[in-house]
Amino acid sequence: MLKANTTTTTTTTRDYITDGGDELVQQHLNRKLQSIHRFITNLILFMTSYLFNLLSPKYYYSNQQQQQQQQQQYTKKKSHPPDYYHYYTEPTTATTITQEEQIMTKQNKEFYEKVTASPVIIETEVECNKKHFVLALYPLALVMSVRDKKSSTSATATNSPPTPPSYIKMIHSSAITGTTLDGIVSTRVSLHTCVNTGDEKREVRTRKTLVLQFGNADAAKSFIDGVDSLLNALPSGHPKNRSVRVILNPKSGKRLAETIFKEVELLFKDSKMKVKKTITKGPEHAKQIGYKFKLNKYDTIVFVSGDGLFHEFINGLLARDDWEEARKVRLSLIPAGTGNGIACSLGLGDPMSSALACVRGGSRPLDVSVIKQDDQHKWASILSLTWGLVSDVDIESERFRSLGALRLQLGAAIRILNLRVYKGKISYLPALDTQKQDLAKIPKCTPSCDVCKSSDSVETMKNMLSNSQQSIVNGNNNQNQNNQISNGHHDESNNNNINNLNLSNTNGNHNISVDSTSTTTTTTTTTTTTNNTVETQQPQQEESIKQENNGDQQIQIEEPTLTSTSPSSPSSQPTLTNGSKVETRDIVVPLPKLPTEEGLLQSDKPLPSEWRTIEGEFIGFIASTVSHLSADFIASPFAHYSDGFIEMILIRHNPKISKFALASILTDAETGKHIDSPFIEHFKVKSLVLEPGKLEHREGILAVDGERVPYGKTSMECIRGCINLVCKAEY
Repeated sequence: MLKANTTTTTTTTRDYITDGGDELVQQHLNRKLQSIHRFITNLILFMTSYLFNLLSPKYYYSNQQQQQQQQQQYTKKKSHPPDYYHYYTEPTTATTITQEEQIMTKQNKEFYEKVTASPVIIETEVECNKKHFVLALYPLALVMSVRDKKSSTSATATNSPPTPPSYIKMIHSSAITGTTLDGIVSTRVSLHTCVNTGDEKREVRTRKTLVLQFGNADAAKSFIDGVDSLLNALPSGHPKNRSVRVILNPKSGKRLAETIFKEVELLFKDSKMKVKKTITKGPEHAKQIGYKFKLNKYDTIVFVSGDGLFHEFINGLLARDDWEEARKVRLSLIPAGTGNGIACSLGLGDPMSSALACVRGGSRPLDVSVIKQDDQHKWASILSLTWGLVSDVDIESERFRSLGALRLQLGAAIRILNLRVYKGKISYLPALDTQKQDLAKIPKCTPSCDVCKSSDSVETMKNMLSNSQQSIVNGNNNQNQNNQISNGHHDESNNNNINNLNLSNTNGNHNISVDSTSTTTTTTTTTTTTNNTVETQQPQQEESIKQENNGDQQIQIEEPTLTSTSPSSPSSQPTLTNGSKVETRDIVVPLPKLPTEEGLLQSDKPLPSEWRTIEGEFIGFIASTVSHLSADFIASPFAHYSDGFIEMILIRHNPKISKFALASILTDAETGKHIDSPFIEHFKVKSLVLEPGKLEHREGILAVDGERVPYGKTSMECIRGCINLVCKAEY
């Protein structure tokens, strides 16, 4: 009996191993095969991306220019912009010139003469780094100079004019952030600056502190008062009287936001600004902050993140009941994400440059687009609406995020090799009825842009095009006159060539002006009849935003509580990194309250006669209000910050478009030269309606500011100057 039981037990165990063990082994083998398959797939995709870059026309250009740039790097001395540099007025063999020093050039000499032509604020002798200087503080710059003792003595003996200084160190006043008086030695002052250590093509700023030793306490105090007078003249006043709130996304981009803020925090501390820091815990948190924060507590909201967090905050800000007043709060974006399209569009792709712009407090209006699908789906867009090739690459390449910037190149290579063509219909209201080559004649946006500062951007652009066309016509007429006079006759028909440029007057939907120095908000509604344009302005006086004036700089860290997700955001339910859901409160952020034109999405209601329609097959579609969608993707190089227009870029399906041509378009987008491609169509529009079609009974991808949204009929309208954004200083 015992033997039989033992045999039975053994048989049962063997049966278990045979039945269950083989299944476990098979699962293990399947996992191994899947891992090998993924490795081979990634290797093939990597090689495909490499070949894509290798065969790209840009590769030949980059490879050809690479050796020249390397040679110039060693043979050409580093050129510093006029905000920080020091140089010798004459070449000398006794002194070794480092990378931060250079011989005075003609441009530097002109700037030095411009600085010294203005009245000096304070002039005294100081000691810095064990060297004696003559310090002179001017409105444009701080100048520290050293004169040759022999030349100075001979000039004094002969009563001749003083010789120019032999060595000069100059710091532009826009790089000065504050001063600190030593608590022990009353004659020692630390001058805090944020200087440009990059080149003319790229601005890269670094904190630098100069320790100045004055002869007496009165001279030190006079210098501090002089610097304070410069800081008091800033657009937002002295930084020590300001209160800012920092919203930081630790998961943004390469997760370097907290590292970036450590250096930014020191810069804010140099300027003695009062700072409160909030670390977000997941999606929708920034949206809830924008919906609930107190307006009278902070004069600036700073974002250390990418464009996604900024998109969330704007949608919460414009959903408030007091959004008309809330939208005037100053916003500052310090790039710490993957794309950083907004910061790059403002010329502030360097985090420290953005931080310095925040300290200086200069701001300007920025356009915002209202994107709507139905009563439950409405977004305030700061970047773009994309469909087709761009959105496919952006969204589908998320699985390769670990590859960094290479993921977009890899995604583009895959999508071009397996190209998708979408049927659809695009209706739009043109802002300027002109050709693509004529739009390139409009000057690009600058801090002193005439288009953005004008009350009527359409008329301003028309005048620019007319002046450009007039100069061409005058040149042609002069040449024709000379030829025709020599032939004995004269034809005046060419004098009217400028009238051939067709610029139509179209209506504007919404025009909201933001004045960073005034608290008056003007809402302009324009309606168009057949031949006349009627404009109605409704000025509304609003109270100014109160600022906390506290000279003591404080850093406060807030541990936030999340709320539930609202339908207006493309993000999913908030989750932590470990996958667990975040506890939320019973607060739902409503849809943005920005005005929209009724009837654009109604299929039974025809659009006005001024609208145009394009219907057919498309490869790609981009509608944006800024120039950059990312640091290396300049989608609309002629976009303006606040002209009230949407830049619409199309690629229609054409049998003549080869995969090589599409690759060239994407690589040229890094510099904005893709606009010159004959396959690219460029329009300036005020609003549009996109009706995307399906691809083989399968929906495509629509993306708003890089986030996927439901696929369907979508309208987009531009609100001019809707928000107030910190911009680059103009000097």
